[in-house]
Amino acid sequence: MTNNTNRQAPVLRFKGFSDDWEQRKLNDIGNFYYGKSAPKWSVTNNGGIPCIRYGELYTKYSTKIDKILSFTSIDKDKLKFSSGHEVLIPRVGEEPLDFAKHASWLSVPNVAIGEMITVFNTKEDPLFIANYLRAKYIVKFAKFVEGGNVSNLYFDRYKYTNIFIPTKKEERSVSKLIYKINKLISLQQRKMKELNSLKQSISKLILENQSDKIRFCKFKESNWKTYQFGQLYQKTNDKNKNVNDNFKIISVAGMDWGQSVTKSSKEYMKPYNITKLGDIVFEGHKNKQHEFGRFIENTLGTGLVSHIFDVYRPKNEISDLNFWKFYINSENIMNRVLRMSTSSARMMNNLNNKDLKKQKIVIPGYEEMKKIGNLLLTLQENIGNSQTKLMLLRNIEKALLQDLFI
Repeated sequence: MTNNTNRQAPVLRFKGFSDDWEQRKLNDIGNFYYGKSAPKWSVTNNGGIPCIRYGELYTKYSTKIDKILSFTSIDKDKLKFSSGHEVLIPRVGEEPLDFAKHASWLSVPNVAIGEMITVFNTKEDPLFIANYLRAKYIVKFAKFVEGGNVSNLYFDRYKYTNIFIPTKKEERSVSKLIYKINKLISLQQRKMKELNSLKQSISKLILENQSDKIRFCKFKESNWKTYQFGQLYQKTNDKNKNVNDNFKIISVAGMDWGQSVTKSSKEYMKPYNITKLGDIVFEGHKNKQHEFGRFIENTLGTGLVSHIFDVYRPKNEISDLNFWKFYINSENIMNRVLRMSTSSARMMNNLNNKDLKKQKIVIPGYEEMKKIGNLLLTLQENIGNSQTKLMLLRNIEKALLQDLFI
């Protein structure tokens, strides 16, 4: 690839291409029309006529549509069908900046196209055009959007917009590269989904199932033991009275480092709780995943948390950090414990230490803890690595979309 600063050519080009791109109007390189009705009541997941509905452009598809997910029972004489060369653009949406982001090439012929979709039957490479719209037309299309809560984008408003067109060969080269990146992104997304599903299943089978628990062979003959919570953890009241400037604030929700204490006054920082590695911190916020709040293990080190968080310290030094990180944060395990030891306030759950100490939990021995903790940590690290790769691929895609088009 080569760089090009010519206004009639993109910043980044494949070797062998040097001619300026030709300025055209969208209307010059194809024709626009709208799809026809395929209402929700007529749609099924199988049987009938294959169809695309506008909502699927937002939620189901990327730049290339090569698999149809819905079918309609509407009479075929009342529908409009694809030839396999159409670029689809949502005609209805909520956010003006979203329309161009969801332009897609419908590569499958004989598919009914819903009425809330603008169809652009182009003479150019349709995948190139779909990527072009996603790259350079987000703001342009947003300027033509009409309406309030529900926005409309009519093709009569933008069909005379300028576009720069290269040779067909260069179009195909650009499309091929971006498509490869898109495929890698899809594969990485699928891998992440499968890893998350695997971790969730293993966590449930190895931590939560009491009657059908899976075990490491070495520990099959030993039973998990029941303890009262107070036998394992004790509440601390370790306050930041001396205001140690070396301590950092810990953001509990994500368990990561926050700002330095030097950014706040000393009086303000005195009530903060000191938490150490291996402590568990109670966050009382209600949400769909954690009805009664949740415990989060301190995996960072000594730091400070707000006085609104209760801090509990393990009594036994022979304890596995990795095991407790996952065990104590499991909603299925801790839901009953916290339901019996919290009271509901407006936005928070308040923890009653006296009730909490009496609650019973079942845990394995130390050696089995280590095995379980290492397994779950490995799965989590693999998920994190996949997330990093996915972000990198998306950044590459974003950069290419900006530099491969004018």
